[in-house]
Amino acid sequence: FPEANAVIQLLNITVEQDITNLGNITIKDSLLTDFIFPDSSGNIALMGGNVGIGTTSPDDNLEMENDTGAKILLTRGDATIVVDEVLGDLRFSGTDGSGNLFPGARIIGEADGTWAAGDHAGRLTFYTTPASSATAVERMRISSGGNVGIGTTTPQALLEISNSSALSVPWLNITD
Repeated sequence: FPEANAVIQLLNITVEQDITNLGNITIKDSLLTDFIFPDSSGNIALMGGNVGIGTTSPDDNLEMENDTGAKILLTRGDATIVVDEVLGDLRFSGTDGSGNLFPGARIIGEADGTWAAGDHAGRLTFYTTPASSATAVERMRISSGGNVGIGTTTPQALLEISNSSALSVPWLNITD
């Protein structure tokens, strides 16, 4: 594109490049929906519409389809992985109306030890944010040994439930 703001029209799709703004490319369809590849921070944005991977008619914000089952792969890219490092993080958040983002819940995959050849211990931790708080708190974990801890970060049995609260709240109810 020889000009600072060049435009090409192709089959009802407009491609624009603003080379004065770090080479951003904006693609607009005939409905003027913006696709920005990438912005100055390296982010890619779809301004409106749904994204489909393996489908041409996504029904939601992101829909993935594959004949053998859709997969999501979160990969830590460094060569040395040590205990407690995050391998992947799935966050469920919302805004407060002022643009501030707050967590509601999280699921985090973490290294459960330092990784070496043939030794790749991992765990899952589950977080929720309590009422009157803006900070997610770990509620449950599944260790690399398969132990499940609720209220503890070091489960020593297949299921360990701990209630360290000073409140006289039952920690386990079994009803029929």
